[in-house]
Amino acid sequence: MVTRSIGDDNLKPAVTAEPEITETTLSAAEDEFLVMASDGLWDVVSNAEVISIIRDTVKEPGMCSKRLATEAAERVSKDNITVVCHLLAPGIHAVRIVVLLHLRDSMVETY
Repeated sequence: MVTRSIGDDNLKPAVTAEPEITETTLSAAEDEFLVMASDGLWDVVSNAEVISIIRDTVKEPGMCSKRLATEAAERVSKDNITVVCHLLAPGIHAVRIVVLLHLRDSMVETY
């Protein structure tokens, strides 16, 4: 959104280059994971579905981001898909960034 907002002068009233920042304290005792994702995921997968998918995939923690991005692509997300999933459980240190870019009528996967 930032790159669009910088170049689209006609959208300045509706779009800003100022980031929206929220600070939240996470606790491994209460929070299982952190998911940072673009609209490409959230437009087609609900919060509850993300939780279910991650809990089902936790046996392979490195695959959580890929599984979420693949799910969004299979649901024909119309936006670029970026997913970062960080499991907060002690002893699990698997973070994988998956980006699916829409290029014309195909998807290109990058890591």
